This record gives sequence, structure tokens and C-alpha cells, in this order.
Amino acid sequence: ADDTRDPTRLGLQAASNFSVHSPLDQITKDQVRQAAKYLGLSNWNAAASPCLRSRLAMGVMAMEEHLRAVEFAEAFVREVLELDETINARVRMLSGGKAMVELDNSIIESVEDYDLATKLNDHGFGDKCINEWGFKKFGGVRGFKTGSVAALPK
Repeated sequence: ADDTRDPTRLGLQAASNFSVHSPLDQITKDQVRQAAKYLGLSNWNAAASPCLRSRLAMGVMAMEEHLRAVEFAEAFVREVLELDETINARVRMLSGGKAMVELDNSIIESVEDYDLATKLNDHGFGDKCINEWGFKKFGGVRGFKTGSVAALPK
């Protein structure tokens, strides 16, 4: 229920258009987490992990190579920065094929974002983006924001 009216949630719009109903659409994400914790589920506090398509900016085609690029880049970021499943970490493919790493603000505030980009590049992230994964360039590190690449034009 937290984001049922969010215009950037295209999957929710499609579900509505086809009369798809969810038993969870009347409760908040926090309520789902609390229920999962109560039931003893080990992933009750894991960061959200929406489909890879949500990492591609509006206008970037959802092609297999784009989705694989994002998947490989995110795994690399998590490994190099030693991020567990409770931390939001996304690699977005922006227009022009630019890779942008987004991390929870708590991670960014704990070190300078320049240092994070440098650490990633020191481990070959920029080179892998371009030479292995199919991005055109590495745009840096910024704070995580849900729906940051799905914003509708004003």
C-alpha cells in the first residue's frame, strides 16, 4: 500500500489495468516485514530486490544484454564493498549506457562517495563496465532512491 499510487511503478499500473489483485496491497511494507519477522523468516529485513528492469532508465530498452550488465555490475559492487542483503545497492543503466551505482545513504555517509567510486575503480569496476558488461561509461556513486530512473517527464 506504500506505493500503490506511485506513478513510476509501472508494474502496479499494468496489474491494475488487467484487474490483478494482491493480498498484500492493503498493508504497508513495514507491516509485511513485521509479519515476516514474527514468522521467523530469515530475510525479514532484507533490502527490496525488484526486477532488473527497474534498474534501466525510462527509454533504455529492456534487452538481455542490458539486464545482464546490471546483474553482473550489482554482484561486483556487493562483493567489492562487502554489502550484505540488508543494504540497498543498485546499478542503474542511464541513458547513453552510463552505469550509476546507488547505495543506501548510510553507506555513503560513512565514507566519501568519491572514495567508494575510487575503491570500485581500483578493483576494475569502470573497466569491466565498458569492456565486459556493455555499459558506455561509469558515472559514479550516489544515494539510493526508489524509482530514481523511472521518473515520468514533467
